[in-house]
Amino acid sequence: MRAGVDGDVKTAVVSVLGGAGCDDPIAVEMLTAELWSTDVEVAAEAADALADSTANPDVVNDALAAAAMGRAQLEVRAALVLGWRHDQRALPILEREITKPWTEAYNLNRAPATMLGRLGAPGRAALARVLTQVVAAHPKEPQQWSGPDRTLRSLIDGLIGLRGTPDGDGLAIARRIVQGCAWAEERLEYAVAEREGRRPSYAPPIDPIDPAVRVVPRWGMRLRRVAVAEPGRTTRFGGQPYFPGRPIWPLHPTNRLPLMFLGQIAVPESVAGDGTWLAHVFVYPTMGFDDAVKDPDFGFPVPPTAVIVHPAGLWWGPTDSLRAGPTYPYESPVEWPSEDPAIDRFKPGPQFGFVITQVDLVPGADPIDYTQVAANATTHDDWNKVGGTALSLQGGHQQRLSEGWRFLASWDAWAVGHEMGDVAHCCVWVKPDGRGLLDVDGH
Repeated sequence: MRAGVDGDVKTAVVSVLGGAGCDDPIAVEMLTAELWSTDVEVAAEAADALADSTANPDVVNDALAAAAMGRAQLEVRAALVLGWRHDQRALPILEREITKPWTEAYNLNRAPATMLGRLGAPGRAALARVLTQVVAAHPKEPQQWSGPDRTLRSLIDGLIGLRGTPDGDGLAIARRIVQGCAWAEERLEYAVAEREGRRPSYAPPIDPIDPAVRVVPRWGMRLRRVAVAEPGRTTRFGGQPYFPGRPIWPLHPTNRLPLMFLGQIAVPESVAGDGTWLAHVFVYPTMGFDDAVKDPDFGFPVPPTAVIVHPAGLWWGPTDSLRAGPTYPYESPVEWPSEDPAIDRFKPGPQFGFVITQVDLVPGADPIDYTQVAANATTHDDWNKVGGTALSLQGGHQQRLSEGWRFLASWDAWAVGHEMGDVAHCCVWVKPDGRGLLDVDGH
């Protein structure tokens, strides 16, 4: 690595190197050397960057194992990567970690229990030992999402392969351990139902919205992972934007840094425009209130976002003529990918790099108004769609409609790969003059 590069810049370089050079022996050699960087953040990023490397696998595993044993500040990070790579040397460290009180320090998708589940029979045995202890220590149901509850959920996830390849042997072990403990049996049933994409058997049935009142055309979103974005005016998330005319890239109103491209939506003529409109959606990477701005369309400070609808290209803030800029590979470590491998928006492994998601649109219909409809009676396509009737978590869509905005599209933030708050929901609005707006609300 070039001398003089350190800190955040070097961490970013290491991350990009891992994403671009995991099959390159020279890049892998450079990354293994960074495991011993005096900057622990750089070393930890190097460990993550090696997760999916295929060049010199034995050398990589030996380097990670040496770092796990030789650097106290790196042992867990390196062990998680070793677990992802199916290396049994991760076992003692990961087993020790799952016996500790629950901590929020781990991403759910690379928690120690999840990585143990990748170690085959030895990993299942370690998970089973601790699960047995938790069930024995808590015969009565603890408070939901308390430490014991979270620990049990994590152990079950690891055993059954919830966030990876389903493990039938692990499921059989989990069923045997929780048998007779009602609350643990319920948590297992919930995890299995989640993995299979269905409601738990103990959950009450939901009455769907009467098809007779669904009269407003809409298009439900079906997400499809791709390696390369389909060209032209398509609806998708991730990648770089397609510009039908001159490029317009919004900048942060205060620090003038380019906002991050989230996705683009082809605007149906029935919603607005003449069938040629294309809406680009941008967000600020942190989406934090430390960087809040006074957006004229909001009555309070908000994280900077922008919706630029082409060809009008209108936005209140500063812009640049960039054709390419920051997009999703840089904001992956805290995301929640889908458990469905067919539509997973993430590269596997502790890196969890974001990949491009094309959106296939399925014709459907909404009711004229959702005010008389219970939220839990709605379907996936009522929330994730282009066109139709606006639906929001906090009812803010009523204000937008009164201000002359037209509803364009909405989606659950986690579903497209970037959580923006407390299970946030995103709505895009447009006006006849070609202005755009992004609303984000949470529970």
